[in-house]
Amino acid sequence: MTVSSDLALIESRIADAVDRFMALDADDTIEGPCLTISREVARQALVSSEGGKRLRALLALHAFDATDPQGHDDDDAHARGRDAVLDLACAIEVFQTAALVHDDIIDDSDLRRGKPAAHKALGTTSHSASLGRGLGIMLGDLLATASVDIAHAAAQRMPRPDMIVSTFLRMHREVEIGQVLDLAAEEETPDAEHIYTLQDLKTGALIRAACCCGVVAGHGSAAQYEAAARYATALGLAFQIRDDMLDVIGTQSELGKATGMDGEKNTFVRLYGLEKCEELVKKYTDYAISALSAFEDTEYITALAHSLTTRRV
Repeated sequence: MTVSSDLALIESRIADAVDRFMALDADDTIEGPCLTISREVARQALVSSEGGKRLRALLALHAFDATDPQGHDDDDAHARGRDAVLDLACAIEVFQTAALVHDDIIDDSDLRRGKPAAHKALGTTSHSASLGRGLGIMLGDLLATASVDIAHAAAQRMPRPDMIVSTFLRMHREVEIGQVLDLAAEEETPDAEHIYTLQDLKTGALIRAACCCGVVAGHGSAAQYEAAARYATALGLAFQIRDDMLDVIGTQSELGKATGMDGEKNTFVRLYGLEKCEELVKKYTDYAISALSAFEDTEYITALAHSLTTRRV
């Protein structure tokens, strides 16, 4: 499989899964204005789920490939395993979208992925900014619930399904706690340790879950699981630091969202400055790559880590 074919499969699978889950008008008791709004929420679920880098989904798939490059000499078994990982990868992306929907409400962002943020679009449709925010909160909740539904079904087709589900739910908890810490930090000036912790939870948890679940699905060893966690933790920091940099040096047309939004937030750029952040991106990228010695086929996940040092989107 190529990265482009993986991306096409990811987009198609996410759209199908979200569409099935968001069939809000299936109940005949919903009618009139309520039906109109519920259909718009369902439509916005699909719109919000479109696009993005799909970093986490690709990491899950390629962590699986790196763990089980020959498919245990059984191409059919490898294909079935990879298809299950694809569904799990999509669940992680759906949860990421849920988190972004909520994040945009918190930040009152206008754009996401080059389109109106979900709560803004829903506010326009309902002719009420307040109702749009409320509907946006519920949309984020629905997408988060959908992600669990998708992940649970995928896990039943994998080895150690309980471990897959546990890892996925731990990701939920860590991201949510990370957001709480991020909001709490607005009331004080946190130290570096606080910023590292909250960003590891908000950003690193998703990447960690993707990599570790891919390894479990590939029948990986305990050493490979730990290596995947180290790779993901370092990569998550490199990714977030670069993201903070792009808010300063990027453009709206490149990023698909407004820049300069971090303003007074406690970011790595505010903590260290751009030059130091550049060094840190390289440092954590090197850390990530050094963890890959436990695997065989690491060409893609190595290249992906390197690409984060210079990305513009």
